[in-house]
Amino acid sequence: MSSYDYIVQHSRSHVKCNLCNVFLTSNDQNIETHVEGGTHSAHYLTRLKIQNNIVVNECEDCEDHDQLRCVICDEYFSYSDNIDSLTEHIESCEHEQAMGEIDQAISGQYLDLPVVGSRLVHCTICDCKLGFTLNCITEHTEGFRHRSALADQLRNDNGIFRYANNDDDLWCKICNVVIDNDLDSILDHVDNDADHESILEELENVVEDEDISLEKFLSELNEDKAYCKTCEVYVPCNVHNLTEHIEGCRHSRLREEE
Repeated sequence: MSSYDYIVQHSRSHVKCNLCNVFLTSNDQNIETHVEGGTHSAHYLTRLKIQNNIVVNECEDCEDHDQLRCVICDEYFSYSDNIDSLTEHIESCEHEQAMGEIDQAISGQYLDLPVVGSRLVHCTICDCKLGFTLNCITEHTEGFRHRSALADQLRNDNGIFRYANNDDDLWCKICNVVIDNDLDSILDHVDNDADHESILEELENVVEDEDISLEKFLSELNEDKAYCKTCEVYVPCNVHNLTEHIEGCRHSRLREEE
């Protein structure tokens, strides 16, 4: 993300810098002056360091104790008041490969990489912080606590429930099929079963931007309806009924009034 990408259109006459949280008159000269200014540049430099886990090395025994260290690559490079040395490392093949491995490791794991403030990765399902390195992330995601939490989360998000009183099996409400009660089987069903993906995606597409929640339908065994927050009613959770409700006069009128 470049320094200019934080500038977004706010109104016809103004833009907002989401990095500095300020509004600017929408003309090229004002935007360029702001982006090239000291405050924006300092914020951008700080954001790059946090997002790429680059710290100032303050080792008193080092000849240059103000040099930068990339924790992810375990590499040191010269400190600079501008971003040249920083971006040179960030755009290097080594760093891009390392960040690619981290992105792959967090994919589907409910982990949030740091953006501002803390340099720690946040696991939203375990509600804990971990180090921003591939080893720390892998160690956590392969642990029993996280795998158990991930299985619970995936069941809640995908309409998957314990099957009768049998701890060995699970039942998928979406597909009406039985699967093994282990994380690998859940992941395989959620990620690789074309029918499951297609049905769930169709439901989500129908309710997109309509303020209709599938949460209770997916997380509660005996719930067969979605909840329309706009109309404050429950609607049978299938494409036909949801579409009829969305296209109905009451829902359309209330949505227009919002």
